[in-house]
Amino acid sequence: MKHFSSPNLLFPRKALPLLVLPGLVFFSCAGGGDVRNAPIPGEKAWAARLEGLLSKPGFTTAHLGVVVKDLATKKVICDRQGGRAFLPASNMKLFTGALALDRLGPSWQAVTSLYRRGRVENGVLQGDLILVGGGDPTLGRGKDSLQAFRDWGRRLFSQGLRRVTGKVVAVTDLFQDPPLGEGWAWDDRAHPWSAPFGALVFHESVVDLVLKPRTLGAPPILEEFPELPGALRVWNRCVTVGEGGKGLRVSRRSRPPGALLQGELPLSGGTVKWSFPVEDPALFAALALKRAFQEAGIQVEGPPVRADEVPGFRWEASQGTLLGRVLSPPLSKMVEEMFQRSQNLFAENLFRLAGSGREGGKASAEAARAALADLLAKMGVDGGGLVAADGSGLSRMDQVTPRQVAGLLERALKQSWGEDFLQGLPLAGRGGTLSRRFKGTRGEGRIRAKTGTLTRVAALSGYIMRDGRPVLAFSWLIQGFTAPQAEARAEMDRFLADLVDGTP
Repeated sequence: MKHFSSPNLLFPRKALPLLVLPGLVFFSCAGGGDVRNAPIPGEKAWAARLEGLLSKPGFTTAHLGVVVKDLATKKVICDRQGGRAFLPASNMKLFTGALALDRLGPSWQAVTSLYRRGRVENGVLQGDLILVGGGDPTLGRGKDSLQAFRDWGRRLFSQGLRRVTGKVVAVTDLFQDPPLGEGWAWDDRAHPWSAPFGALVFHESVVDLVLKPRTLGAPPILEEFPELPGALRVWNRCVTVGEGGKGLRVSRRSRPPGALLQGELPLSGGTVKWSFPVEDPALFAALALKRAFQEAGIQVEGPPVRADEVPGFRWEASQGTLLGRVLSPPLSKMVEEMFQRSQNLFAENLFRLAGSGREGGKASAEAARAALADLLAKMGVDGGGLVAADGSGLSRMDQVTPRQVAGLLERALKQSWGEDFLQGLPLAGRGGTLSRRFKGTRGEGRIRAKTGTLTRVAALSGYIMRDGRPVLAFSWLIQGFTAPQAEARAEMDRFLADLVDGTP
């Protein structure tokens, strides 16, 4: 399983404690000296530059909040609307990552378990297979999405199991919430960033649809990965054309639910891929388990079912016999991938798992919100007005202030998990969602930050390293602009890159 790894160019791990020692003295390249009490040059110029942005076409209706703080001197270089509430978009993942690392610890792992309930006689299980979800968002990934389930099947086959008379029962009671976030848009349901989450998910709750053009006038060849008949209904209404074409259009049919593919694909266009969310992530996982066991030579006679849909079904681990477990990667790696890819399903699962804590209580967004409020209070960050409708930032019901984001960033470095938090963030021009940004600018290789994007919303918050001078924590949140998203990002990036050497 691949996990993103950021180069340690901005903040070497062994050097991290030096960044957070109180009263640490930094010397500038320009001439040295104690900068703790030195005036911050250009404060008015930075503010004027922000005001100038809001006078440009496409930004006159925008709301802009920016906070930049020197972490050594504690002086605020810039604070524009720092106490006002904004949509954080995926900057909400900063709060989720901090909460998960604090509540669970960097080395914590989620567990997916397989049990049997019933006796095995002459190679036949007279009962059910029980697949119990532990919230692992990485289950079923890699080149062979069925690998973990195949390993179970092959081992049990070698031990003599040949047939299961019952069903594959998916147990998801660890999570208390429905599989979509509060305030998520209905018309996002056809997109992979809105895939359903849950205690038991598989292949990030999506089926990859690959279309390959063929004979003119005929529908393109359609392939599905993983190939699990019954996992997703697909209506292929596309047609192959000579040149040009209208491209692929994907929408969600609700009755019956499934993927409707329309459009025109040119012969010369090559393959087109779309990851479409499944309706029920738990049933998706149970179907994959049944398929893997059948391929291993074990016949499962009953259908995949959800435990909460079986009348009278109640599950306790003491009722069954453990057959196998799969562990997720360490939490620090999952947080890193969440930051690097801005992966919403990871964020929603980790948010709820953090709410349950190491004690293993029931996981819910409500519990996570209470835990987040406690964490912010412990860290000394004023959480007044912060709304965490979800853990990913996909909801338009979320709100944070730039001061809250900057405060979290500042105090995160002082925690025992601060190094993991820091190193997980994308590095400008080098990796993750920042791999193509800040290229060739002073910000390349000097900014670690989390991006955030919704329609007419752009966010970027993180850390800036400046040669010979203190590290800066910053939060930039803007919404309500009508300029193209790329233009909003470019304005943001120019401002932040200029902060590296302090030239407004």
